[in-house]
Amino acid sequence: MYKLNYIREPDAGTFTFSSNQTGLPGLTSSVGNPFASFLLGAVNNASVTITTPTLATYRSLGVFVQDDFRVNSRLTLNLGLRWDYNPTQTEEHNRLFSFSPNVIDPQTGLRGALTFAGNCTVCNGSTGFVNQHYKNFGPRVGFAYQLNSKTVVRSGYGVFFADRAPNDYFGDPSCSIACNGWGWGVSNTVNLWRHPGAGL
Repeated sequence: MYKLNYIREPDAGTFTFSSNQTGLPGLTSSVGNPFASFLLGAVNNASVTITTPTLATYRSLGVFVQDDFRVNSRLTLNLGLRWDYNPTQTEEHNRLFSFSPNVIDPQTGLRGALTFAGNCTVCNGSTGFVNQHYKNFGPRVGFAYQLNSKTVVRSGYGVFFADRAPNDYFGDPSCSIACNGWGWGVSNTVNLWRHPGAGL
């Protein structure tokens, strides 16, 4: 089992300045200057991203049987079978989401919406989004053949299944974490600021 605990401090934020704050109302495309808005400290919009700490778990299980069979004094066979189970990753607090083209969007009534892991009112009742694969059987076949008293030829074949690669993800559909100070994405747009002397 592999656990990946990840947390990143919030970034410094993004501030955008435009001619909206220093231009004449209705004429901001031809008058006003974003740099002048910057010098006045008149921000058009600002945002900061706060990531969700993830407590990902990646499990891996393998069971095998293997044995050597001496066919004769010159030939030995090595036969085996391995079964690997590598389920999809889970997150300790079910802070996962995925897009599904088959789920009905509650806002629009159309197909295609985000689905969330867990047991909240908008969740799928599971810790993931795909069916697990249980058919990872890997045969192993090998042999050793003695050509003469000084030479042995060996060979082997096997089917192998690699563990799943860790990935990161975000999401907190029920606000159980985000509303308690952890957060999963915050964007704040500052309303249009008008200089008191700008007129109408």
